[in-house]
Amino acid sequence: SAYMSSRLESSVDDSFGMASTLDELGFRVIHKTNLKRQSFREAIWEFSEYISSLGPETTALFYYAGHAVQLENQNFLIPIDSRMNSQKEIELEAINAELILNALNKANNGTKILILDACRNNPFKSITRSSSGGLAQMSAPVGTFIAYSTAPGSVALDITSDGYGVYTGNLINNMKVQGITIEEVFKRTRAQVVRQTQNTRVPQVPWDSSSLIGDFYFKK
Repeated sequence: SAYMSSRLESSVDDSFGMASTLDELGFRVIHKTNLKRQSFREAIWEFSEYISSLGPETTALFYYAGHAVQLENQNFLIPIDSRMNSQKEIELEAINAELILNALNKANNGTKILILDACRNNPFKSITRSSSGGLAQMSAPVGTFIAYSTAPGSVALDITSDGYGVYTGNLINNMKVQGITIEEVFKRTRAQVVRQTQNTRVPQVPWDSSSLIGDFYFKK
């Protein structure tokens, strides 16, 4: 939330809601908010090492709410202290999402889940011409589920649901539904977000991609 420019009022609340939900569902949660670049990188290392300590069969999930930009088909998550005026500064100051996938892949035989509620407008107007709106679709190893708050290349909306952002609010509710697979969780979330944003100029359509080869349930 505490960006030096273009604050995101709901992001920290979204992260607390997701952390509470994951804890309720039996996950061991590492929760960080308003990270600067160095702290962000340290958090990824902590996450990666923790997954390694739990073994290759672990279910690992990474959730991010905040600003992000796409540059040359790569996604970069933006720490709160970033001041970026060029392509070079994006690559130096932001966090390449591939680092997250590398950390998740420490659970190489487990289920790996990446959730990016991060497809808002680029707040760094000076680099608009070298970056694209929304996020790029990512490829990932077998056993990975990647979810985006809106379709690749599109932009999410600042609309709330149950006190959270429209995407995270609906996702939290659906993760708590017993007996539905992860695919159904995100399908229900997509339908609800589309319905709640249908009166906007461009309805928000959440997106996901999967290389899962088995069923996964948040609450079986």
